[in-house]
Amino acid sequence: MADGIRSALETCEHHRPIEGEERACATSIESMVEFVMSVLGTSDLRAFSPDVPAEGVMSGRRYKVAAVRTVTGSKGNIVACHTMRFPYAMFYCHAINPTRVYAVVLESEEDGNGGSMLEKMEVLAVYHLDTSRFDPKNPLFVKHNLKPGGASLCHFVSRDSVVWAPVDEVITHGDEQVAIAE
Repeated sequence: MADGIRSALETCEHHRPIEGEERACATSIESMVEFVMSVLGTSDLRAFSPDVPAEGVMSGRRYKVAAVRTVTGSKGNIVACHTMRFPYAMFYCHAINPTRVYAVVLESEEDGNGGSMLEKMEVLAVYHLDTSRFDPKNPLFVKHNLKPGGASLCHFVSRDSVVWAPVDEVITHGDEQVAIAE
C-alpha cells in the first residue's frame, strides 16, 4: 500500500504533463464530474468502463480481437479517470485530445477447460490521434523506434478506469460493430 500511496502522491503533486494535457486528481465522484464537465464544456456526459471482472483476467492467458465498435466520434474529446491506490477514493483524471474510444471484444484463445475464466470480455481502447507533444522517451516510442508525431498511440484502459465523453460525441448505432477477420 505504501508504494501505491507514494505513486499517487508523485502523480498528483509532481506529474510532468504532456503539453496541452489537462489533468486533476479528484478525491470524490463529485470533484471528478466537476473536472470532467469543465474540460469537456458540458454537463451532458456519458461514462464508460471496461467490462472486465477481476477474476476474469489472467496475465498469462492469450486473447484475440473478435470485434471492434467505435464509441466516440471524430471530435475526439474525452477525459479518462483512473483509480489511484490510496487509503480513500482518489482518481487521476486527464485529457490528451484528440482521442477516440473503441469497445473491443476479446475472446480467449484457450478452450476454456481451465475453470471459470471468461471466454469473452469487452474492453476499452483509447486511440491518441496526435502524439506530437508526447515525451520522446515514452517506452512505446523507444521500443518501436518511433518519434512523437510520427505515429498514433493506442492502448487498453485498465479495469478500474472511467472514460467520459460528451453525449453528442457518443456513437450508439448498432451497425458500428466491425468483425475482425481471422
